[in-house]
Amino acid sequence: MAIFAKVYDFIMQPADQLIVKELRKRLVNQAAGRVLEIGSGTGLNFAYYPSDLQVTALEPDDDLRNQSLSRMIKADADVSVAAGKAEELPFASASFDTVVCTLVLCTVENQPRAVREIRRVLKPEGTLLLLEHVLPEDKVRKYVFTQAAPVWEKMCGGCRLDRPTEKVLETYGFEPVSKRTFARGLVVEMAAKPVTKLSQVKSG
Repeated sequence: MAIFAKVYDFIMQPADQLIVKELRKRLVNQAAGRVLEIGSGTGLNFAYYPSDLQVTALEPDDDLRNQSLSRMIKADADVSVAAGKAEELPFASASFDTVVCTLVLCTVENQPRAVREIRRVLKPEGTLLLLEHVLPEDKVRKYVFTQAAPVWEKMCGGCRLDRPTEKVLETYGFEPVSKRTFARGLVVEMAAKPVTKLSQVKSG
C-alpha cells in the first residue's frame, strides 16, 4: 500500500476538482456532536469539519495515516487520528453522534461487518453521513463494472466497483433520511439513521 498511499492525492485530485470536493464539504459540514470518521485516508475531509467538533479519524493504513497528520494539525476542528479497521471499531456501543464515510465502504474487506460496526457505535438517534460510488442498476453498466471489479481492486488499493452498498446498508440496519445521486447514479450522497426496530436488522 505504500506506493498507492504516495499517489492517492494525485489520483483523487481530478475527481476532487470536478465534483468530489464540493460533495465532501457539504457532507462533512452536516456532522454534529462527537464524530467518528472511518477510513480517513490522507485527511482530505479534515479542513471541512466545523471548528466546534471533536473528530476521531480512523485509518488502517500506516502510510495514509501518516500523510494525514499535516492536515490534522491545520484543521479548525479538534481532529485526532488513530489506527483501526471499520470491521473492528475499538469503541463502546452508542459512542458517536455522527459517523462519516467518504469513499470507504468500497474498500473495506467485509462490508456487512463494517456496516454492523458503524450501527453499533452510533447512538440510536445518530447519523451516518455517506459519500460513495455504488454498483449501477442498469444491466449494461452493472455487467461492465462487475467484470472490471477484480482488476480495478488490484490497481486502486482494494477499491471494489461491484458493491451494492445501499442494499447492504438497508439490510444491516440503516434507512436514508436524505439522498442525492450524481454521475447517472454512480455516486451517492446520503444521510442515514439506524432503524429503531430490531426485527429490521439482519444479524450474523
